[in-house]
Amino acid sequence: MRICQNQFPNFDATLPEIDGFVDDSWKDDICPSLLNEDLNLKLMVDYIDPRLSEVGKQRAEGKRGRYSMHVPGEHTDIISSDNLSDILVAIAEVEAARSIRPSQQPKL
Repeated sequence: MRICQNQFPNFDATLPEIDGFVDDSWKDDICPSLLNEDLNLKLMVDYIDPRLSEVGKQRAEGKRGRYSMHVPGEHTDIISSDNLSDILVAIAEVEAARSIRPSQQPKL
């Protein structure tokens, strides 16, 4: 059984499958999550129904999306969106930035 189902038995969706991300859900978080240790990214996946969400008011006001990604241990979102494709683009950008070797980084 997946961690999400154990930790959030009333979750009204399934977690997306994203290469490199694993279910890292913990009952003390506001919603289920996925973790990519290589990229050091955590993706929070909120309930579809905002009435079930701890941040439903923020979502209704457009201040937070259903998907929110941050660096573990930091709680400032890198991106927050209702659109999973926006999250996938952000992940690809992080992957591309991390693949640049130090000698290839632009000089400021």
